Amino acid sequence: MSRQLPSLGREYHLPVEESRALDLDVVNLGPWGRDAHGRLERVHAPHAFGVLPALLVETVQRAFAS
Repeated sequence: MSRQLPSLGREYHLPVEESRALDLDVVNLGPWGRDAHGRLERVHAPHAFGVLPALLVETVQRAFAS
Protein backbone atom coordinates (compact mmCIF):
# COMPACT_ATOMS: atom_id res chain seq x y z
CA MET A 1 0.00 0.00 0.00
CA SER A 2 2.87 2.40 0.67
CA ARG A 3 3.78 2.35 -3.05
CA GLN A 4 0.35 3.85 -3.77
CA LEU A 5 0.71 6.51 -1.03
CA PRO A 6 4.20 8.03 -1.45
CA SER A 7 3.71 10.65 1.28
CA LEU A 8 2.54 8.07 3.84
CA GLY A 9 4.30 8.68 7.13
CA ARG A 10 5.56 12.13 6.14
CA GLU A 11 2.54 14.20 5.19
CA TYR A 12 -0.21 11.71 5.91
CA HIS A 13 -0.62 9.31 8.80
CA LEU A 14 -2.79 6.26 8.15
CA PRO A 15 -3.91 4.90 11.55
CA VAL A 16 -3.84 1.23 10.52
CA GLU A 17 -3.58 -0.30 13.99
CA GLU A 18 -6.17 2.07 15.44
CA SER A 19 -8.52 1.20 12.57
CA ARG A 20 -8.05 -2.52 13.15
CA ALA A 21 -8.88 -2.04 16.82
CA LEU A 22 -12.29 -0.63 15.86
CA ASP A 23 -13.19 -3.96 14.20
CA LEU A 24 -15.78 -2.40 11.87
CA ASP A 25 -17.55 -4.10 9.00
CA VAL A 26 -17.01 -2.45 5.62
CA VAL A 27 -19.01 -2.61 2.40
CA ASN A 28 -17.60 -0.97 -0.71
CA LEU A 29 -20.47 -0.19 -3.07
CA GLY A 30 -18.68 2.49 -5.04
CA PRO A 31 -16.56 2.37 -8.16
CA TRP A 32 -13.49 0.20 -8.49
CA GLY A 33 -10.93 -0.63 -11.08
CA ARG A 34 -8.87 1.44 -13.44
CA ASP A 35 -9.53 5.17 -13.32
CA ALA A 36 -12.19 5.05 -10.61
CA HIS A 37 -12.83 8.68 -9.62
CA GLY A 38 -10.35 9.64 -12.31
CA ARG A 39 -10.51 11.90 -15.31
CA LEU A 40 -11.61 9.10 -17.64
CA GLU A 41 -13.99 7.34 -15.26
CA ARG A 42 -17.09 5.94 -16.92
CA VAL A 43 -20.18 4.53 -15.26
CA HIS A 44 -23.01 2.33 -16.42
CA ALA A 45 -25.90 4.75 -15.79
CA PRO A 46 -28.65 2.16 -15.13
CA HIS A 47 -26.47 0.54 -12.47
CA ALA A 48 -25.06 3.77 -10.98
CA PHE A 49 -28.40 5.56 -10.73
CA GLY A 50 -30.83 2.64 -10.41
CA VAL A 51 -29.37 -0.53 -8.93
CA LEU A 52 -26.68 1.01 -6.73
CA PRO A 53 -28.89 3.45 -4.74
CA ALA A 54 -31.40 0.67 -4.01
CA LEU A 55 -28.57 -1.68 -3.01
CA LEU A 56 -27.14 0.94 -0.68
CA VAL A 57 -30.51 1.53 1.02
CA GLU A 58 -31.09 -2.20 1.46
CA THR A 59 -27.58 -2.74 2.83
CA VAL A 60 -27.95 0.03 5.42
CA GLN A 61 -31.43 -1.15 6.44
CA ARG A 62 -30.23 -4.72 6.93
CA ALA A 63 -27.16 -3.59 8.85
CA PHE A 64 -29.24 -1.58 11.31
CA ALA A 65 -31.99 -4.20 11.57
CA SER A 66 -29.69 -6.79 13.11
